[in-house]
Order: sequence, then structure tokens, then C-alpha cells
Amino acid sequence: MLQRSALSPIKAHQLCVSKVRKLEAQYLGDNTFWNDKVKQILTENEDIDTRQITRFIRSVCDHLYAGFPPDELECWSAFDPTALKNCTFDFGVAEVKLCMQYKDLINVTNDNLIIKQYNDFKFLMSEKLLSGTITSLPEVADITINDEQFNLLSVLVDICCTFQASSADCERGFSQCWESQIFFLLRKAQIRNEN
Repeated sequence: MLQRSALSPIKAHQLCVSKVRKLEAQYLGDNTFWNDKVKQILTENEDIDTRQITRFIRSVCDHLYAGFPPDELECWSAFDPTALKNCTFDFGVAEVKLCMQYKDLINVTNDNLIIKQYNDFKFLMSEKLLSGTITSLPEVADITINDEQFNLLSVLVDICCTFQASSADCERGFSQCWESQIFFLLRKAQIRNEN
């Protein structure tokens, strides 16, 4: 599902939500689209009630949605290189204020100091992006984290970039768990129906 690396938070959010929506469409819509293995088991055991499986899938989808609230995108869009490229003076200020939920990590009581740093940051990043000196979120983060003038803002950028790790190992584990759970529920229903 998430076998990608170097995703920006916005792209990671969009990818995850799209995958959950796909799961819902495949298993929770008007029609259920089982894979061939599951179809075979269901064909061989017509008494199997698939409601437990769909309830499990619903709970998985709900759990995944809870990890990606819609307003999270707004918060991190202030650091998106595509948006920073042609920013205006008021761009990103509201979004950075949303990021203030992390201000305990920054150890600052005056939000205006971060907003001031952000205003300097966005125009510097815009110029670097327009000139082609930098092109990606990791480069934006590197400059911000290593520039003393952004010492408060750099913590927010660092948090924003925590999505950069590859998720392939996590995805493989999730896929194995997912497949095992479905087959466990099918087998459990099969045994119950035999008795």
C-alpha cells in the first residue's frame, strides 16, 4: 500500500487516504471484490458469513482514517516546495499557526517569533526554488535546520519531514497481517459451519 520513499507529508497523506478509499470501494461498497483465494474458499464453503470480515475491514479503515485527519494537510502545506515557490506575503501564516500544536517542542511562548521566522523563511525558500538551487522538501529542511536564523521554525520543519522514511517494511508487515486476518476469519467461519 505505501511502498514509497521520500514522501512529503502532503503526498503521504494523499497516498494513505486514497489507499483507504480503495479498500472501502473494494470490500465495503455495494459489491465486494474478493481476491481469487478468498473466492475459492467462499465457493467451497457457501455457509461462510462474510460480515465479520467486512466489520474487520471497516474497523481497519476507520483506524487508518483516524491517523490522517483532514486538517493535517493544511498544517504542513506551509512547507510544501510547490506552494512556496510562488508565495505571497500572507501565504502560510494560518497554516503555521495550525502547527503551533507542537510549540511545546519549540519552547517558545510568543507565536509571533515563529511567524516572523516563517515570513523570512518562505521568501528565502521561494527564491531558492525559483532559481533551481533547491527542488525538494528534504533540501528545504536541510537549509532550514542548518540556518540559525530559523532556529524555532526548524523544529516544525523537522517534524514535517519525519514522513520521509520508506514505509516498505511497514507495508509488508501490514499486508501479511491483513491477509492472515482475513484467512483466519474465513477459516473460523468454515470450522463453525462444519460443526
